[in-house]
Amino acid sequence: MKHLNEKTFLNKVFVYGTLLDIDVLETVLTAPLSIHDLGTYALDDYQAVLALNEVFPILISKPGHKIYGQVIEVSNKDLLRLDYYEGEGYNRVEAMVSSNDITINVFVYMPNELLNFSSIEWNIKEFSTHFKNAFILKTKDYMLTFKG
Repeated sequence: MKHLNEKTFLNKVFVYGTLLDIDVLETVLTAPLSIHDLGTYALDDYQAVLALNEVFPILISKPGHKIYGQVIEVSNKDLLRLDYYEGEGYNRVEAMVSSNDITINVFVYMPNELLNFSSIEWNIKEFSTHFKNAFILKTKDYMLTFKG
């Protein structure tokens, strides 16, 4: 019987916000090389906007709109780390994303009733320019409390 080690890639996750930044992603996951990037995909009928009074995005329903992001494969251990990072304001749900003629089933983190949204569209360049460094420091401290 073949045993899977903790680095075996098992879970496809669609990332669309702060986790598109490799420095943030490396802060959250167990090791810089613990992901397998499957490329750019689109999630239909959603838009990424800033969470109210925050620097990170949440998805809102917007028919006819697409949000582009990356699909990564992560180990079970890193999936638990992602759950912790996303916190109580998000639920991990299954969704379909597409790229060209390919559609795949993935996990995506959707906001729940604990998060409110603003009317400001998410912009990774603005995040990287103005908020990234402080966000990474806060994320490093937060991820140290992960007990998984």
